[in-house]
Amino acid sequence: MIPELLRHKVEKKFGAKIKYGKDCKNLSSAIEKDLANHTQGNKVSHITLMRVFDIICHNGKHSEYTLDILSRYVGWGSWNEAITKTRGLLSSNLHNIDVIISANLDKGQIVKLVYYPERKLKLFYEGENLYKVLEVSAGKLREGDLLTILRIELNLEFVCEKVVRNEKDFGEYISNTKGSGVVLLEIEP
Repeated sequence: MIPELLRHKVEKKFGAKIKYGKDCKNLSSAIEKDLANHTQGNKVSHITLMRVFDIICHNGKHSEYTLDILSRYVGWGSWNEAITKTRGLLSSNLHNIDVIISANLDKGQIVKLVYYPERKLKLFYEGENLYKVLEVSAGKLREGDLLTILRIELNLEFVCEKVVRNEKDFGEYISNTKGSGVVLLEIEP
């Protein structure tokens, strides 16, 4: 299986989830058409894509050639450039990561993130996908807000499934979709 971040970016550009063989056939055609002017490889078979997206069983690693094509398709250049772009972009003594899946956190962990345009958050994980905003630099969110978040991914929009302030449900929150999304994602050790 490909890294979750790359999968998400491919599905977002493709405009649909990749679940079936026919999706892989359509994606293969879309990639070839999109990358037609590239001098590097621009073809990946639907069978290879079925392995990449776990539609058919594959126990080995995926070739760098395939990962390069998928990376170019989403605008990242080569696979090695994609790896560099998806690492934490600011240095600190905290642990930089690419993705946080809330269900994998322990209650009480502190998450810090920076997202476009220059919004900074410090969140306390309360368990069951619920976070409390401890610090906020700017934007619509406020200290004390309770956020329901399933996952946070580097280079994608910051998405809260629900924002609750003073017991009032404000619904979903999505960061600015025109920017670079989350540019820093850390968990305090």
